[in-house]
Amino acid sequence: MKVLVYHYGQGEKRIIAELEIKDGQLTISGDAAEGLRADLEKGILNLAEGKKERVYPDNPELLLKNMPYNYSSSYMRAELIT
Repeated sequence: MKVLVYHYGQGEKRIIAELEIKDGQLTISGDAAEGLRADLEKGILNLAEGKKERVYPDNPELLLKNMPYNYSSSYMRAELIT
Protein backbone atom coordinates (compact mmCIF):
# COMPACT_ATOMS: atom_id res chain seq x y z
CA MET A 1 0.00 0.00 0.00
CA LYS A 2 1.27 3.46 -0.83
CA VAL A 3 0.09 7.02 -1.32
CA LEU A 4 1.14 9.48 -3.98
CA VAL A 5 0.73 13.18 -3.21
CA TYR A 6 0.21 15.39 -6.24
CA HIS A 7 0.54 19.15 -6.66
CA TYR A 8 -1.64 20.81 -9.28
CA GLY A 9 -0.57 24.12 -10.73
CA GLN A 10 -0.47 25.99 -14.02
CA GLY A 11 -2.16 23.17 -15.87
CA GLU A 12 0.18 20.41 -14.73
CA LYS A 13 0.09 17.58 -12.21
CA ARG A 14 3.33 16.67 -10.42
CA ILE A 15 4.13 14.06 -7.76
CA ILE A 16 5.63 15.84 -4.75
CA ALA A 17 5.73 12.93 -2.28
CA GLU A 18 5.41 9.17 -2.09
CA LEU A 19 4.51 7.41 1.15
CA GLU A 20 4.66 3.68 1.71
CA ILE A 21 5.13 1.08 4.39
CA LYS A 22 8.46 -0.76 4.40
CA ASP A 23 9.25 -3.27 7.12
CA GLY A 24 6.32 -1.95 9.15
CA GLN A 25 7.58 1.65 9.07
CA LEU A 26 6.26 4.65 7.17
CA THR A 27 8.69 5.98 4.56
CA ILE A 28 8.26 9.34 2.82
CA SER A 29 10.22 10.43 -0.23
CA GLY A 30 10.04 13.27 -2.71
CA ASP A 31 10.37 17.05 -2.83
CA ALA A 32 7.79 17.63 -0.09
CA ALA A 33 8.90 14.78 2.19
CA GLU A 34 10.35 16.90 5.00
CA GLY A 35 7.37 19.26 5.28
CA LEU A 36 4.86 16.44 4.95
CA ARG A 37 6.60 14.40 7.65
CA ALA A 38 6.43 17.38 10.04
CA ASP A 39 2.74 17.84 9.23
CA LEU A 40 1.92 14.15 9.78
CA GLU A 41 3.71 14.12 13.15
CA LYS A 42 0.90 16.42 14.36
CA GLY A 43 -1.61 13.76 13.29
CA ILE A 44 -4.44 13.74 10.75
CA LEU A 45 -8.12 13.09 11.31
CA ASN A 46 -9.43 9.53 11.05
CA LEU A 47 -12.09 10.42 8.50
CA ALA A 48 -11.90 7.02 6.76
CA GLU A 49 -13.53 5.42 9.81
CA GLY A 50 -15.65 8.46 10.70
CA LYS A 51 -13.99 8.83 14.10
CA LYS A 52 -13.07 12.08 15.80
CA GLU A 53 -9.54 11.04 16.62
CA ARG A 54 -6.12 11.71 15.17
CA VAL A 55 -3.95 9.15 13.40
CA TYR A 56 -0.16 9.32 13.65
CA PRO A 57 2.77 7.78 11.75
CA ASP A 58 3.10 5.04 14.39
CA ASN A 59 -0.03 3.51 12.79
CA PRO A 60 1.17 3.70 9.16
CA GLU A 61 -1.59 1.64 7.51
CA LEU A 62 -4.42 3.69 9.02
CA LEU A 63 -2.51 6.89 8.30
CA LEU A 64 -2.17 6.00 4.60
CA LYS A 65 -5.88 5.11 4.40
CA ASN A 66 -6.71 8.58 5.73
CA MET A 67 -4.38 10.58 3.49
CA PRO A 68 -6.89 11.05 0.62
CA TYR A 69 -9.49 12.43 3.06
CA ASN A 70 -7.07 14.90 4.64
CA TYR A 71 -5.13 15.97 1.55
CA SER A 72 -7.71 16.92 -1.04
CA SER A 73 -7.80 20.44 -2.41
CA SER A 74 -7.65 22.26 -5.71
CA TYR A 75 -3.84 22.40 -5.58
CA MET A 76 -2.83 19.21 -3.71
CA ARG A 77 -4.30 15.72 -3.61
CA ALA A 78 -3.30 12.37 -2.09
CA GLU A 79 -4.15 9.18 -3.93
CA LEU A 80 -4.17 5.77 -2.21
CA ILE A 81 -2.66 2.97 -4.32
CA THR A 82 -3.20 -0.57 -3.09
